[in-house]
Amino acid sequence: MNFMIMLSWESPNSLIRITGNDMFYKNSLKKLRLFSFLVILIVASCKKPDESIGESLQPTEDIFKTIQTDTTSIYAVVMKRERNRIDIFANILAGNYVDEEFGTVRSTGVFQLSPSRTMAVPRTKEEYTTTSVVIDSVVLSLAYQPETYGKNVPTYFEVNELQDVIYIDSSYYSDYHIRKEAINLIEPGFEFQITKSEFASNVQSDAKTYLNLRLKNSIGDKLLNDCPLDDFFEFRNVFPGLALSSRTVDGRVVSFSAADTKLTVYYKLQNPISNVISSQFFYEFEYTTSCESFTKVDHQYFGTALSSLTASNELDGNSVCYAQSSNGTRLRIDLSNARWLSQIQGVSLNKAELVLPFDNETKLNPIDGLLLTYHKYEDSDTYQQTADSSYIGGSVNRDAGMYKLNITRHVQAILNNEISATDVFITDFPIVGSYNSSGVRRTLLRGPSFSSDTRSRNMRLVLTYSY
Repeated sequence: MNFMIMLSWESPNSLIRITGNDMFYKNSLKKLRLFSFLVILIVASCKKPDESIGESLQPTEDIFKTIQTDTTSIYAVVMKRERNRIDIFANILAGNYVDEEFGTVRSTGVFQLSPSRTMAVPRTKEEYTTTSVVIDSVVLSLAYQPETYGKNVPTYFEVNELQDVIYIDSSYYSDYHIRKEAINLIEPGFEFQITKSEFASNVQSDAKTYLNLRLKNSIGDKLLNDCPLDDFFEFRNVFPGLALSSRTVDGRVVSFSAADTKLTVYYKLQNPISNVISSQFFYEFEYTTSCESFTKVDHQYFGTALSSLTASNELDGNSVCYAQSSNGTRLRIDLSNARWLSQIQGVSLNKAELVLPFDNETKLNPIDGLLLTYHKYEDSDTYQQTADSSYIGGSVNRDAGMYKLNITRHVQAILNNEISATDVFITDFPIVGSYNSSGVRRTLLRGPSFSSDTRSRNMRLVLTYSY
């Protein structure tokens, strides 16, 4: 018996025997199909790629070339920062710490207080002749802000009364000399405090954490008996305000909200004839929009690499640059060598970026943001922000360990000879987050010549251009 096996790719018709007459026509048809397929394949293989269309139509010399370079030489100098405004921040700072690289930092917070606008005065006019005020206690309360710098050790605080009246409509600068009484108003035994900045929140709706300092009863007696409580301007002439500082040399600098500062006097009324004493009352003195506040920060560079730094003596910063907040240091960067770019015919500057690597240590937070300024003219003393200031840059990148400042417009203005001065100046950016201050932070920046082997570790100017 004969069996026919059908393979998977065959159809039933393929098993039917084909006669010799049909074979001639079938073979001719196959040859025609093969020829057509080969022609189509050859035509397709000759198709020019889309990306190369028009190459032969454009002269080679007209093609733009984009280049990025970071080999432009720049030079860095560390300067002592000039006097600057200190009364524009919402917070006050108090405390001291010793920095291995920058030396000792001392901070004193100065603030005024006003009689309460909502509470009744302690005594009526009639009660002044029939009663006397007996002070129970006086508490100065300052609301912590999260910003702190240094190490958390028991801190010896000092509160002194100011000798000079300060005014909200006046300007106060870093060279202001604070005149204060010598007596520490803190009750003996309450000077040492463990600060609690770690428990502070920067969310306005959260409960506040306070440093509460017990003051001597004598200051409460002065406030309630000697000061006019119905007029702030007369009140401040008798009680100008307070200065908060620390005697602990190597501790921490703590930030407090001036707006949430208050002084509470707890008292009783006593009838001198019947000797009857009332229940306890309290009266608050608070910080209002009529009050002034500021922080005086002193930097002492003894025994450090900055010991010879003065207003008239700059330091070379090509290896290490010292960036410091609050009347500390200012950096000057010379960009004059970028002018070589204007010698290239038809050049177009795409981007200019100043890259500032820093030592990414863990024990002290770096400055959150850097600000770039310049003098428009060589002989000018006025600092101006660069045209790139609206660009969101200059913020710290902790993971990468660097700052990046976009200065494209500024470098272009130098190339166009619109700006004659080629130096730019770097300081801390004064408005950071909700703190409205960069506190006393500092950052060790690597200079342009920090490493001779790895340029990525150095301060550098990265230029991207086309021609």
